[in-house]
Amino acid sequence: MSISMFPGHDGIDEEKAPGRQNIRAGQGGQNGAPLEPLEPRLLFTAVPLITEFLASNDNDLVDEDGDDSDWLELFNAGDTALDLAGWYLTDDANDLTQWTLPSVSLDAGRYMVVFASGKDRADADGTELHTNFSLSAGGEYLALVEPDGTTVAFEYAPEYPAQEQDVSYGMAIETVHETFIAEGSDAHYIVPTAEVPGWQNVGFDDALWSVGATGIGYENSPGGDIDFTSRIETALPVGTTSVYLRQSFNVADPSTFDTLELGVRYDDGFIAYLNGDLIEAQNARPKRRSTTPPPPARTATRRRSTSSPSISPTTSAFSSPATTSSRSTGSTPTTAPTTSSRPS
Repeated sequence: MSISMFPGHDGIDEEKAPGRQNIRAGQGGQNGAPLEPLEPRLLFTAVPLITEFLASNDNDLVDEDGDDSDWLELFNAGDTALDLAGWYLTDDANDLTQWTLPSVSLDAGRYMVVFASGKDRADADGTELHTNFSLSAGGEYLALVEPDGTTVAFEYAPEYPAQEQDVSYGMAIETVHETFIAEGSDAHYIVPTAEVPGWQNVGFDDALWSVGATGIGYENSPGGDIDFTSRIETALPVGTTSVYLRQSFNVADPSTFDTLELGVRYDDGFIAYLNGDLIEAQNARPKRRSTTPPPPARTATRRRSTSSPSISPTTSAFSSPATTSSRSTGSTPTTAPTTSSRPS
């Protein structure tokens, strides 16, 4: 992880890179609606699953027509992409081929929303998919059927229970968090006096840099209304205008993780890099190294999947990054580093 920091003039801001876990616990449905867990807990197989649905939609997800249509969510629990051509969705146990999915790819570990609106739209052109049936809030059968038209891959049988308005229902799936860089952990850092080419990159040699616990920075008004003293573990000279910070971590198999999250406390700005790539900037303008535009600072997609190791941080006057990851199997909870710098 590498962080470059710029001194600030204000109080402490807290930033957390947003991200929704792809594999979620049995709470927290579409757009934040509560998700009621389905029991007993089911084991994944290498087929698509109906992991969640909403049968009484009044103020949740809106379809392309602006309607509050019912919806269901498919998840590919396999390890390869799946072409859904010829698969079926049905709410009638006596009609397993009720609605046919078009040729759309569902990548491994990814989700897809299908509206159960009765509008019957099955174009493989990237537009919304709509079944020819709607879901009953009173409870009914719901299944996903393989292309042979007889093998039920996944079902809510004999029927799912009566549903509450705007409360989604689905599988209870455990999410495991793992901390790669804990807040307060050591970082290699330097107060640059000139350009340091390539300092953001993974293979950069920072052996001659200083080592100190995060947060890193200074406080020029101890005891004042805004006092960062308690957050500073490694003090820098008062008036320091920039500090570069690096912390590294390794992930043996990034494919087992769905989300990587960076948390930062800072004043006044920072720039963060992961494996040499710009991932976030606040109140600071990074030097462009190519004509390729950087990724957006905050993508607020419904679910976001990030899986690379090794973070490269920012510039900021009081900063405390936290690197956290979520996956479907594995270890413990998490948070990560800190850097700080207080202006004169």
